[in-house]
Amino acid sequence: MKLGAIASIKVGLILSRQEIAEGEKAKATYSLLTARSINEDGQVDKNELQPFKSKSILGKHHLGQKGDVVIRLTPPYTAVSFDETLSGVIVSSLFAKISLDNNSFLPDFLAIYLNSKSVKGELNRLGKHSTSPVLKVSNLSELEIKEISLEVQKKIIEMTDLFWREKNLLNQLREKKETLYQEGINRLINQK
Repeated sequence: MKLGAIASIKVGLILSRQEIAEGEKAKATYSLLTARSINEDGQVDKNELQPFKSKSILGKHHLGQKGDVVIRLTPPYTAVSFDETLSGVIVSSLFAKISLDNNSFLPDFLAIYLNSKSVKGELNRLGKHSTSPVLKVSNLSELEIKEISLEVQKKIIEMTDLFWREKNLLNQLREKKETLYQEGINRLINQK
C-alpha cells in the first residue's frame, strides 16, 4: 500500500512568508520545530523548539496536531509522531506533515516504520535523484507501506517505548557514574 493512499502529505510552512519585518509587531508567537529539535532517533527535544513571531495567525494546516507524523525532507530523513504536547507547533518547509486518513495505521507506528533501517535506505535512494538530497512529497506518496495489523503495531510501539525508557535510564546512569568518577579523582588529587 502506498503512503499517499492512507495519508495526506504536505510540505510545512515557508517561514519567510510569515516572518515579521524589523519593527513590525507580531500577531502571534509560536514554537517552531527546527532540524535541531529532532534527534536521529526520532525524539523531539522540546528545549530546541524555537520561538517564531508571525505576522498573522496561522491556520491549523501549518501547525502540527496530535496524530500527525512529521518527517525531515533532508538527510537523515527522521520522522516523529506528534502527541498533545507538540500540538500547535509550526512545521516548517524543512519537513513534510503526514496526516493519516484512515484508522489502519497508528501514527506512532508510522514514525517507527519510517525510521526503520530498511525504509531509511529507501528514502536515501529516493532523495538522491537531485543535486541536493531532498525528498519530495511525490517520493513520500509513492513509498510502499507494509500492511501490519493494529495488534502488531501496538506491540512494536510498546517495544520501542520500552527501548527508549531503558536507553534514557542507561544514559542517566552513565552520567551519574561519570560524576562519581570525577568527584573521586578530584578527592584523591586534593587529599593532604
